[in-house]
Order: sequence, then C-alpha cells, then structure tokens
Amino acid sequence: MLVFFIFYSLIWIDYLFSENIEQNKNKIEDIESNNKKQLLMSLYAISRAIELVPENPSTRVNRALIYFELEEYDKAIMDLDISIALFPHERAFLVRGKIYMMKKQLQKAKNDFQKVLRFNPVNYTGYFYLGSIDFALGNTKQALDSFNASLKINPNFKWSLFQRSKIYSTLGEIEKFNKDIDQLLKIDPNFIDTMLRD
Repeated sequence: MLVFFIFYSLIWIDYLFSENIEQNKNKIEDIESNNKKQLLMSLYAISRAIELVPENPSTRVNRALIYFELEEYDKAIMDLDISIALFPHERAFLVRGKIYMMKKQLQKAKNDFQKVLRFNPVNYTGYFYLGSIDFALGNTKQALDSFNASLKINPNFKWSLFQRSKIYSTLGEIEKFNKDIDQLLKIDPNFIDTMLRD
C-alpha cells in the first residue's frame, strides 16, 4: 500500500511539475513578447526624436541601446558611430565596446574600453570589460591588472571578483581564489548558484 501511495504521489508531482513548466514557458514567452512590443514602441518614439533633433548624441546612444536589446548590432553601431562623431563621450564608447564584444570583435571592443578609461579613469566597469577581453585573449597579466583596478575603485563589484577568481583558479592560486569567492558570497550569497544555472 505504501509503495502504491509513493508511486502515485510521484506521478502526481511529475504531472504538476510538467504542467507548471509549460505554464512558465508560456508566461516567459508572453513577457518576451511584451518586452519586444515595448522596445519597438520605444524605438519608434526615439527615432522620431532623432528626426526632430538629429545632432543630439545622447539620443543616438539611447536608440543604440534599444537596437542592442533587439540584437540589431549593426544598426546600434551605426548610431554609436554617429554619436561619437557628433561628440565623443564615455557612454557611447562603453556601449559600442559591449556590442563589439557580442560580435566577437575583441580588438575593436578593447580599443573602445581603453577610450572609456581615458574619459573616466575611475570607471570600474570599463576596467572589468577590458579585463574580460584580455582574459579571453589569453593576456592573463593584463586581465588581472584590470580586475584589480576595477576592484580598487569598487571593492564590491561582484563581476570583477568573479573574473579575478577565475584567473586565480587558472594560475593555481587557491588562497586568493578562496578569498575572492568568500568576498563574492558575502556580497551576493546566491551569485554562484545563479552562475551555475545560466
């Protein structure tokens, strides 16, 4: 009798779980559809604003961010190029660098992040992205220097801690790796769990 009850319960749980998965999948699809609609409405509004005031570099960056979300990277880069031509500024280089990273054009991305840091030497995210590119290119020493610079500015920036811990792991520096992971988990106890799920 107990075996039958357990078996029946497992079947019931499996049914409920599979039904919830399907419902959650539908909810996610609805949210993604709504987000895309909102992005397209924003894209229309900002495009109209650009038609009225084409020389505003900030509006071009905002539209590039929408193109980025829509994964229309070439259009985003075109807007950022225009924004930079109108008025070179940190935000445009940062966004363009991220897009070059997505397109796997790492040298172009690196150049943009270096420009970000020339505009603002305390931009810890600029150091983070620069370090990430150097790490991907196998420039471990330069990557470590960039993550250290990022963390000197913002010691609680979890992404730089995470990337630096990966370098320490690669180098076999267990104590430094453990220290970064401990610090990371103090900042965000769910960070590692989240990373493993993604």
